Amino acid sequence: MSSTHDLYPFFRRVALWLILGLAALPAACGSPTVTPEGTAPPEETPVVEPTAPRPTATAVPTERAALVVLLSPPGVDPALENEIEALVSAEASARGLRWQLRQTMSVEDIAAEADFLIALPPQPELNALAAGAPATRFLAIGVDGAEAAANLILVENMTGTDAITAFMGGYITALLTPSARVGIITVQDGQENERFAAFENGMRYYCGLCRPQVAPFYQYPFFLSLPAEASAAEWRALADFMRDRFVGAVY
Repeated sequence: MSSTHDLYPFFRRVALWLILGLAALPAACGSPTVTPEGTAPPEETPVVEPTAPRPTATAVPTERAALVVLLSPPGVDPALENEIEALVSAEASARGLRWQLRQTMSVEDIAAEADFLIALPPQPELNALAAGAPATRFLAIGVDGAEAAANLILVENMTGTDAITAFMGGYITALLTPSARVGIITVQDGQENERFAAFENGMRYYCGLCRPQVAPFYQYPFFLSLPAEASAAEWRALADFMRDRFVGAVY
């Protein structure tokens, strides 16, 4: 069944037909016109309908893909730079983002160009850069002296550990899940708190506060863990817990 919106052009055409038809009724139904003998009927003057001006084509601006900047200064650890550059390149390409590797960048250029900035050490002025570009999301990896801020997330140097994997898990699950309704289930091995923190940092790096726009309004992400000797039924219970709270993706 057509909606009212779909039928609107039809209603408009019918209304136009009725108006034109009613306007013609006096000529069609009135008294006949008597023409005196010997007098030629008056010539009808053609009516020229005005031509509506053609609409001017308006260019539609193309949406700019977000720019990720990897800020890798002179003196950076080459192994760290290579590992993070490979991750950034792969993720940016997979998500249709632009990315650049820069050694230095002014706060003015960051504010004007960068949507995301990943900073490798040393970065003694990182907090000043973040304060001067509040719309840019900063991620500091192993930067000494940096202090967390609303747009600056700190991550310890995670090269060679599973924490960086948890960070990327938080980022990717938030990216793929509506309203970032995500969670993490892990084993209790003494490193679960670091894994939880890395996962949450990854999620918040993608979407900030990540507040759901519609109910239910749970506080995401959910963190759950069990000892290695837990039974399959216990692990399934955690999965059910996540499902009952509308978690869309679990790492």
